[in-house]
Amino acid sequence: MLFVPGNRAARVEHACESGADAVVLDLEDSVPEHERESARSIIARRLLQAGAEADPDLWVRTSPATASGFGDDLRVSIQSGLTGIVLPQVDHPEVVRLADEAILAFERLHGLPLGVVALLPVAESALGIRNLFDILSASKRVRVAAFPGAAGGDLCASLGVTWTAGGQELLYARSKVLLDARAAGVEVILDSVWADIDDLVGLRDDSALSRRLGYTGRFAIHPHQLNVLHNVFTATGTEVAEAHALLAAYDDARRNGHGAIRHRGRLVDAAMAENARRLLATVDLSGDSRG
Repeated sequence: MLFVPGNRAARVEHACESGADAVVLDLEDSVPEHERESARSIIARRLLQAGAEADPDLWVRTSPATASGFGDDLRVSIQSGLTGIVLPQVDHPEVVRLADEAILAFERLHGLPLGVVALLPVAESALGIRNLFDILSASKRVRVAAFPGAAGGDLCASLGVTWTAGGQELLYARSKVLLDARAAGVEVILDSVWADIDDLVGLRDDSALSRRLGYTGRFAIHPHQLNVLHNVFTATGTEVAEAHALLAAYDDARRNGHGAIRHRGRLVDAAMAENARRLLATVDLSGDSRG
């Protein structure tokens, strides 16, 4: 999911052609206050053009739900080309419910299917992380979760931590986001941006840890980060083949009345079969795997 400033029309087009699975057209931190209206116009035009087969999913990061510009952000964003809203600085579930009601009003106004617009609420403070399960459970629109652990970002400031590339100081919060998202039934869980744009080795290593923790993808802030992220988070051909073989053996055993089996020297039960199905579902969604 690639962020791009909404006030930069050329960069918006470049982002949409970058190969990202999703693009976030930003109306918050990357856009100066005096350029917000111009950014809204650029975003509204781009959403009207959406729909080509090669287009990524288009999201808009709005102002916080309690900010004065939130209604104007939704006014230009809620249209048929929009996949969802990235909602920043969420500390309480009531904020999600407030946003849900506002989005519903615009869906009705524009004749869109009710509930079609997704929500990604981002908790960026200690309080928000503490309340995250309730935040993610506050609306059926919440279909994506995210960890906001960028170097020097709001969460680091709120926690008072000193960010390091190893990430030990944020491991609890990073793991809690994953746990709360899974417990809330959210399947798409994105790790934070990697702020050092030129450090692709660091991005690769940290993203490999991210995938081991259970994250399914990551935010990007520059198109040249995308190759690394696709390589890390896309299942390899070997992983896909092993998942198919495991499921075939397990399903055959189930048909013969067995609940657990030995497969290639390992015990396989229902939990392992579910993990294999989850991996194959990600390949079905992306339509690709690595060799």
